[in-house]
Amino acid sequence: STQGGTEIQIRGSGLDVLGDVRCRFGVIDAPAHVVNETQMSCISPPSVSSGTTQLKVLDTSSILMHDRDLTFEYVSRISLNSIYPKSGPLEGGTEISVSGHGFPTNTVMLCNYVFYDEMSSTTVSVRANVVSDTSAFCTTPQSEKTSLVVFSLPSTRNEPHSRALHFAYESLPTISKLS
Repeated sequence: STQGGTEIQIRGSGLDVLGDVRCRFGVIDAPAHVVNETQMSCISPPSVSSGTTQLKVLDTSSILMHDRDLTFEYVSRISLNSIYPKSGPLEGGTEISVSGHGFPTNTVMLCNYVFYDEMSSTTVSVRANVVSDTSAFCTTPQSEKTSLVVFSLPSTRNEPHSRALHFAYESLPTISKLS
């Protein structure tokens, strides 16, 4: 996230003999924590914009501890503002217009429909058609009964959802006879 705070796990060998190390995200340094001989971690600092930046692991003398090109991608946090329509038939197939911010235009985004019953919940995920970083469309899955479900967008990199909205499944009236 551009807000920072993402824990990055770095794997290698002989990491426990490095002593004081840090991660450099572009030009910003962040402390690193050596977990054991093969693993270390660091927390990403905030960034003013989304995008890919170089990631380097350095010792206290600013000596690069690897010869690989490492990168880290900052992404904007996804926020959900509204959906329309807010209801549709049990058969599914309703195209929902989704508005928000930070929708990924270069990767797959899913729309989640959480169905609740008395003892549990079931999540059905449907691929979104992302139009821009603020607009997407999702098609509702079928529902077995009239219900109010929670509609949300999945979070990225273990971030909490910014907001969840409700979508109502309704029975459509049927005509049994014309005279």
